[in-house]
Amino acid sequence: MNDAEYMRVALALARRGYGTTSPNPMVGALLVKQGRIIGRGWHRCAGQPHAEIEALKDAHSRGE
Repeated sequence: MNDAEYMRVALALARRGYGTTSPNPMVGALLVKQGRIIGRGWHRCAGQPHAEIEALKDAHSRGE
């Protein structure tokens, strides 16, 4: 994947938060290591952890 493709994935993840994140923006995040996605996350709901934290948790749950 190239950077534009990673961005498309992150934007698709962000859309999962549609209607639930206000007043915060919809955000998607990926963690990429050596060209492989090792963590994914999105801001699910206002007051909940942001996308970056969710991506870190996802990577950790996968042993990364």
